[in-house]
Amino acid sequence: MVKLEEEMVCTIDSYKQILEQTTTDEGTDLIKLRREMVSMTKQIESLGQEKQALKDNAVVLEDKMQTLKKKLDQAQQLTDSLQAQCE
Repeated sequence: MVKLEEEMVCTIDSYKQILEQTTTDEGTDLIKLRREMVSMTKQIESLGQEKQALKDNAVVLEDKMQTLKKKLDQAQQLTDSLQAQCE
């Protein structure tokens, strides 16, 4: 009978250790997941800022392109005018 009780105590202790380890692992996993989530959130914010900067840059480049097109049209008109005067 004593041997059975000792085995039961040993089994119960073993189960307790397993439960404690599982709880510790879950807590550690939760901390890791939270850190990963924070890291991903920062990456998303950073990418959002980069995206906005690229959009802003695209607008600036579009404006410059329009300005250059206008200058090119003016230069073409001036060239046409000078050619007409030379004829």
